[in-house]
Amino acid sequence: MTTGQRIKPEEALDNFRRGQIHGYLRANPGTHYNELKRVLDMPNGVLSYHLRILEDKGFIQHRKEGLRLRFYLDSYPMPELTGLTGREEEIVDIVNDNPGCSQQHLAETVGMRPAAISYFVRQLTKRGVVRIEREGRQNAVYLTAATA
Repeated sequence: MTTGQRIKPEEALDNFRRGQIHGYLRANPGTHYNELKRVLDMPNGVLSYHLRILEDKGFIQHRKEGLRLRFYLDSYPMPELTGLTGREEEIVDIVNDNPGCSQQHLAETVGMRPAAISYFVRQLTKRGVVRIEREGRQNAVYLTAATA
């Protein structure tokens, strides 16, 4: 039996917690999971169960933005994805000013660990914003032609 199989769509909002979630998302579209958990003071498993039921019954939808899940009422028009995060914009600006810079240079300039910079550069590469070229023992980061 799947989650909420016996719950009819017209009965889904009769539950206090699901009504609470639905009402909060009506007033605050795009709220992320951890904020819902904190504001509504629900344990992780309880929140995830009720979100799944609301989504299965067509009351809400979610979208993954970066590392976060954001929730919207199903009737709410999904906003366009926001471009880059603040940190990604900062990295793009540095690469724009220093084409071919190393990830080590980015880490030092931004003040982050190299592993974190590597994550952001990988994300920007997947989205076609930057490209990486191997130069000697280091990777050089360049803006793509579409971005430059």
